[in-house]
Amino acid sequence: MQKIKTISFLIVFISFHAFGQEISVKVKDFNDDGVLDTLKSFYEGGSGFGGKFCELINGKTKEIYELNTWGSYSQIKKCVIIPPALNKVENLKFLEAMNKEILPAKKNKPDASLQWILNSTFSNKVFLKHDYFDLIIFHHSEWNNEKLQLPSTYYICLKGDSLN
Repeated sequence: MQKIKTISFLIVFISFHAFGQEISVKVKDFNDDGVLDTLKSFYEGGSGFGGKFCELINGKTKEIYELNTWGSYSQIKKCVIIPPALNKVENLKFLEAMNKEILPAKKNKPDASLQWILNSTFSNKVFLKHDYFDLIIFHHSEWNNEKLQLPSTYYICLKGDSLN
């Protein structure tokens, strides 16, 4: 009887382990240098945090580039910091492939529901010695009088001071 329980447990454990994560491996010449590169990605999450992880191995140099969207599920906006090596001109095709693998669709500019959050983050005045206020936010909202469109998940590129 104990042997049957052990075998049943192992089957269930292996099933959850094998199907609990989507592990994707793609072997392709991503940067058009004539050598096959390897792109691995998977999702990992728990009750409060999770994200997609991506690793690209340059077939020619064996360099490994990593990118992930790890963070709290409660975040309204999430910043994915691109490593400097992926921002080099020779690696832009790697970055593009990794973005397609782990990020949602790209938009050129944020919609109003995100823009006011970004504006308030980057346009504020901090009071150090005030009895009632410690921060004033200048959101510069552009109000929309058209039909409401619910936002979807997407990403935009931020550069320079906007990351501060």
